Amino acid sequence: AMAAGLPVVAVEACGVNDVITDGWNGYITKPLISDWEEKLETIIDNPQMKEQMKQNSIQRAREYLSGNIAIKVEKLYQKLLYDRRMEQVYENRFM
Repeated sequence: AMAAGLPVVAVEACGVNDVITDGWNGYITKPLISDWEEKLETIIDNPQMKEQMKQNSIQRAREYLSGNIAIKVEKLYQKLLYDRRMEQVYENRFM
């Protein structure tokens, strides 16, 4: 939905909390139909807010493109390797 430029209204759950910023690119609701409906109506009734959430959703979806995830993973590996080398230098110096 985000990649298509749609604001998301989702029930609070693991994973949802990682990609939805409540009020920014959609809404996170309690597991009540009335809460979910209320947030959906809020978006429908506010075209300007819907447009801003649309842009924010697209921006967030880009963060999850495979190329961007690969860059993040590569940076993590580089940091881990650097930290490991620093540990070895420290151990060799003081042992």
